Amino acid sequence: TAGTNCLDADVISIHIVFAEFFRQARAELAFGRNPVRFWPRLFHRRILYRLLIFLERRMYTNPNTSLILIARKTAEDLNRLYSRNGSLPIVYIGLDLRIFNPQSRKQNHLRARQQIGVEPGKFVLLLVGNDWKKKGLHALLEVLDKLKDLPLLLLVAGKDDPYPYLQRIHDHGLEGKVRFMPSRTDVEWYYAAADVYVGPSLEDTFAQPPAEAMACGLPVITSSTNGTAEMITEGVDGFIVQDPNDSEDLANKVRLLYESPNLCRSLGENAVRTAQKYTWDRNGEEIRAIFAETRIRKQQALD
Repeated sequence: TAGTNCLDADVISIHIVFAEFFRQARAELAFGRNPVRFWPRLFHRRILYRLLIFLERRMYTNPNTSLILIARKTAEDLNRLYSRNGSLPIVYIGLDLRIFNPQSRKQNHLRARQQIGVEPGKFVLLLVGNDWKKKGLHALLEVLDKLKDLPLLLLVAGKDDPYPYLQRIHDHGLEGKVRFMPSRTDVEWYYAAADVYVGPSLEDTFAQPPAEAMACGLPVITSSTNGTAEMITEGVDGFIVQDPNDSEDLANKVRLLYESPNLCRSLGENAVRTAQKYTWDRNGEEIRAIFAETRIRKQQALD
């Protein structure tokens, strides 16, 4: 099973440790820090997270349940929060390379930019996700403020409310530099329109969009607090910022990519070669081997 979906599962694949996420987001979920119009959603989220943490505690502490991680960083959370230690297998999420590939991106690049309405000469940054605060949008707005001399356009795609960011965009004179885009099933269309993927996640077990962007041949900047960084070699197939709130470091990396087309190209080409190792076939084979081992161990216990 994936996550807290089955109390008697033999094997669980952990995509997020909600106890850690709630710890980091607790202050932002306070009613006093949010407009009254957001209170019903905040109340729902607080109740949901507490229920999930209760289920995590019951399931993840059971020594008879095998746990599969999708990133190394999850092991630290499990040990600290649930005293679950030992060697746990890591199986990275796969990529559909029929959809996410550099050929498709190059073929659709101009059409995607025209459809979205990107002006010629714009250097397009992309962020994809459904929780923009968690994905690092605040830091990206600071980056745009620091790099007003560059022709940047930030596309923010996903399901979230842009309202909390509009006043800041207005106050810093960033109108026209940020465009909120709807979610779409063919998310590769956004990768085709972009020049760089920038995802400084505050916390992510393994954010899929940076990996998809790499498979499409985009240079990627992400944070060490995102498990996807584990597949990146700094300066070879992407950039990693150690602190997702360090807008100065982010801005320097964005400027470097804007001013160095050859570096952009080499990072993108190397990113493709890295991403091609992470297929769903590989994921399935690794999961199958773990299931087989678990079945044998369970049968031996019954005998």
